[in-house]
Amino acid sequence: MNATDFPALASAHADAAPSLWRQTTVLPVGAGEHEAYSIGPDQLVWSYRLATPDHNAGRLTCTQLPAEHFACARLQSRQVLLVSMAQQKLYWSLENGQPERWGTPQRCGYTNANGLYPMEQVHLLQLGFEVLLGVLARRTNVLGKINPTLAPEDSYQFWVGRWTGSGFDFGRKPVSLRGDDSLGNAFLFGKPDAFSDSASGENPASKPMVRSR
Repeated sequence: MNATDFPALASAHADAAPSLWRQTTVLPVGAGEHEAYSIGPDQLVWSYRLATPDHNAGRLTCTQLPAEHFACARLQSRQVLLVSMAQQKLYWSLENGQPERWGTPQRCGYTNANGLYPMEQVHLLQLGFEVLLGVLARRTNVLGKINPTLAPEDSYQFWVGRWTGSGFDFGRKPVSLRGDDSLGNAFLFGKPDAFSDSASGENPASKPMVRSR
């Protein structure tokens, strides 16, 4: 039996099939060239040098970075920094020289309120010479599920860590995203040239609107 024997079934299967490549983000390389980063069907981040009128496209390269959500940035050193979230763990990888461009992904020493807040998104932001990592975390409304009158909704917190060159140093308290915190506002409204918009980044209305660049 083939799916083509049942057109309605085949159509329903096609509609339900997830996208093989997700959260594609494009970074400038220089001299009019760009490189795309995306989560592949193996749940790892891959890179691909885009073609230009003068150069052919580069090969598809796996960074070995596991990801459900990721962010990328080009540092002052011109190296690409990747940060990802996978199975409630944070990872980072920094571009090396040739021949091995990407080393083994490293774990971030991040603590999200004693594990009460599952991570949902990661974002990178450059402020001057500093690179900051923002982590959007959610505290599930357990009481509200038992009795909706006990609590109105889930709550969100935004934790920020500073890139040290060998990892991230997180603050002891979350950053406010209500417009009364300068660091929170930088993530909400900042538009640094070194970062590009995600082609498929999502900001649900029920979550704080964290810009993807």
